[in-house]
Amino acid sequence: MFLDDPELQKDIFMAAVENPKLRTSLFHMASTIQKASRIFESHLEEMFVDKELDRKVRELKFDLMIVYGYWFFAKAYLFPHRYAVPYVSIVLDMQQLAGVPMLPSFVPSLAITAKCSDNMSLSQRMLNIVPYVLLKHSLQPITPELSQKHAPGRPYMSTPELMAESELWIVDGGQPAIDHVKPSLPNVKYLGGLMTRPAKPLPKDLETFLKRHDHGVVLVSFGSLVKYMPDRVVQELFDAFKNVPYGVIWKYNGQPLKNVPGHVKIMSWMPQNDILGHPNTKLFITHAGNNGQMEALYHGVPMISIPLFGDQDYNAARAEQKGIAITMDAAFLKSEDLISAINMMMQNETYAKNMRRASAIFRDQPGTPVELAGFWIDHVIKYGGSYMKSHARLLPWYQFYMLDVMLGLGTMGCSWDNAICNTATEIPRFLVLNSSHGKE
Repeated sequence: MFLDDPELQKDIFMAAVENPKLRTSLFHMASTIQKASRIFESHLEEMFVDKELDRKVRELKFDLMIVYGYWFFAKAYLFPHRYAVPYVSIVLDMQQLAGVPMLPSFVPSLAITAKCSDNMSLSQRMLNIVPYVLLKHSLQPITPELSQKHAPGRPYMSTPELMAESELWIVDGGQPAIDHVKPSLPNVKYLGGLMTRPAKPLPKDLETFLKRHDHGVVLVSFGSLVKYMPDRVVQELFDAFKNVPYGVIWKYNGQPLKNVPGHVKIMSWMPQNDILGHPNTKLFITHAGNNGQMEALYHGVPMISIPLFGDQDYNAARAEQKGIAITMDAAFLKSEDLISAINMMMQNETYAKNMRRASAIFRDQPGTPVELAGFWIDHVIKYGGSYMKSHARLLPWYQFYMLDVMLGLGTMGCSWDNAICNTATEIPRFLVLNSSHGKE
């Protein structure tokens, strides 16, 4: 069973859409993480015990491996460690493990403060400390026993330690044109949009449909992973699409829908990037997955975000704060609200103008994200990445945030205060004693 299983999605990812009260349930969040983690662990186990894969890896003698660094997939770092091969991390937002000073004062996390801007209130900043402090403890643990089982003879390293030794960090979720501005280090490259590319010619039926709706087409896709959507949400979406004066292309894999009007084209699969690149595509309704959002950015198409799970709340919020999207809540979605939102986005030039500018900024680089990633990967193969690594990656969190220094200074301050108070108390007594001796 993998994450695209409809029943699994209903149980884990869509549970909070069907029952919004679960969003604030710590038990539900912990249960979701545990279930997803178990699924990834089972697939990783299959990889480690695959003898044919092991034989090929040893024969090919790789110069470098690339690991997708994600919470549920962190044990994958044992794989390059097993073969003593250097590795590069591709992450959405884990670069603080490289030692980047991702201060919770102005960098919201993908978790608790996902919907916040980089200008947070006191209460938001206090809340934002939690995911930063707990990050290393939330990763899949690599125990000494597991390390010995899958990487025998290799020195034991914990999950954060293995991740920190990445030669290079490519942040696929980072792109200043759409994201918050974040600190960096020489071995951390913000190259969001690795999947972006120019549009290819469309199949004849799609080209005909798009040309026929020259007043504008709305593209609707909730990604390649989503295989289950609550019936109520599907019906609200369908009712809205039937009643808008624009063409609609909807990627939909659910139960067949009846009485589909001619201006709504339903497809189980579609060339999303190529449709976004068509001049008649004016709006993208999306779950705010990172890849789709970057494709919309590349092609300059404003969005209506309907986040469902994972990093999507964060992605939706950052796009809205940049003025290139608005966000709607799937749990409370109403067709009449969606119709109003579609009409507003299609008629309000501000969002389109903001998106065109963001797209121009995104494209105006020395190379494409893939080209730049290729350059840096080739660079660390030639020279290694140790010269770019910061010692900050090895510091415990209380040293990293200088809490020990603040405590030390606070203690010294208190000692000085006590000394001053004691001195101030003794001076009058000294003066009184001297006065008494003088009279004698």
